[in-house]
Amino acid sequence: MSCPLEPVWIAYVDGELEPDDVRPNESHLVTCERCRALVLALRTEKELLADVLRERPLRDAARDASDAPARGLAVGMPVALLATAAVAAVVGVLLETRLPGASWLSPTRLLGAHEMFLDLVFALRDRAPGLLEFALSVAAMGSLAALATFVTTALTRRVGPPRALGVALLLCVPLAAVPSRAVLEIHEEGLVLASGETLEGSIVASGEIVRIDGTIDGNLVAFAEQLEVRGRVTGLLISMARETEITGTIDGTLVMVGEDLHLEGEARSTVLTAGDRIAIEEEARIASDLVAFGADVVMEGTVGRDFISLSEKVRLLGSVGRDAELFVERGAVESSAQVAGAVAWHTWNPDDVRVDAGATVGGGATTTVVEHDRPGYWSRYTSASFYFWILIRVAAAFGVGLLVYALFPRLFGGAIPDGRDFFVSMGKGFVVLLVTPAVIVLLALTLVGMPAALILAGVLLAAIYLAGILVAALIGLSITRPAGDTLRDFGVALITGLGVLAVGTLIPGLGVLLHVVVAMVGLGLLIDRARAVWQRSTAIA
Repeated sequence: MSCPLEPVWIAYVDGELEPDDVRPNESHLVTCERCRALVLALRTEKELLADVLRERPLRDAARDASDAPARGLAVGMPVALLATAAVAAVVGVLLETRLPGASWLSPTRLLGAHEMFLDLVFALRDRAPGLLEFALSVAAMGSLAALATFVTTALTRRVGPPRALGVALLLCVPLAAVPSRAVLEIHEEGLVLASGETLEGSIVASGEIVRIDGTIDGNLVAFAEQLEVRGRVTGLLISMARETEITGTIDGTLVMVGEDLHLEGEARSTVLTAGDRIAIEEEARIASDLVAFGADVVMEGTVGRDFISLSEKVRLLGSVGRDAELFVERGAVESSAQVAGAVAWHTWNPDDVRVDAGATVGGGATTTVVEHDRPGYWSRYTSASFYFWILIRVAAAFGVGLLVYALFPRLFGGAIPDGRDFFVSMGKGFVVLLVTPAVIVLLALTLVGMPAALILAGVLLAAIYLAGILVAALIGLSITRPAGDTLRDFGVALITGLGVLAVGTLIPGLGVLLHVVVAMVGLGLLIDRARAVWQRSTAIA
């Protein structure tokens, strides 16, 4: 099919094309890059003409809109920093007074942290199960739909709609041929698998009790109050439960998160644990590495390779095939312990760690004292490398900002004209920072939602990084007041704003607070601009 003449596209952009002619011409647009560029140019010309007819020159309008785009920052930023500092000071005072109930505010306190997290997760599961399932389903379907749309679009541009549809159908045939039960099986009311029974495929079990006395030929994700595995899991096991007891055999990686974790069986791969109380019993056999993150860790079993612990208290009584690296507050390698390699202590109180005389340590023991209060804080300002890395970060942000502006210039068209807009943007960003991590955790609880959780986590990190660039550009535009909107003009404004923020973050006590406030305000701006760009694109289309 030959390309339609330019008058046809003019009529299409003006909405004057006959209805019967719209569909074939839109189908042509999908496969013809030249015609798509022509339509975009005609739409831009139409917008320019509309601005001229309304007697509103674009350059003057842009100058008017950018007279003081960051005035709200100047008004709201000091108030926001003072409020954030006040909240941090109140939390610090409560922690110092050690009042009953105030210890939960400490971000470094391990004991009880898992309990509070599990309370929240189980409350959501019990009180809003429909909402949780709906969110997981929507996220899973959304990620699959986005992937399918991307693949189909890419194929359509290269091989045309008929062939793309045929390839998509061929890709769907293998998936349709696999029984759904063999891929994923969900048990919402708990799971009790008797001895001698076997389940195949990946199993997701949620409920009060999950008890496996038989065999799961595949992976198991358990989300329960109590988990007991006396049988065998041939794949990986991910457990999030208040109480976990493993006396059977796990062929794949074992991940346990909860309050009380007990391992008495055999783990034929790596074991990763995080909990308040972690006990690796004397009968336990771990073929690879053991990583324990918790409050109270007792290791009496056998570890084939390395034992790594980050905990308040650790006791090592068992056997380690290579090295033991222990980041602890208090710890002991007792007389029954056997470590083929070295024992490395990392602690801020070396008097509270010891290696008993009867213990066997092939590579000797070393103690590294960790400075708890970082007395050399001010010395960083005399180090050339400190300023070098600041310049590297500014240069990276500058390059990313220029690239994003070249691709999406309208993303930087926002403004914060007064204090009200500042706090509205900050509130939106606060909600994003509060809600999104919780959504990521909920999505990651099941195998179905894990891809969506990873995608959402990447989007959040990218958005936080871009948020700082948006705020820096806003500050720079207010200072430089560029006469045009070229890439050079934007670059001068951006480097100016990045310089202002870099200097602000160097101020002792202010840098961290400034990072937090800028991230919240920038996320609010990003939400507003993304919504405006979307509405504008849909209105033009």
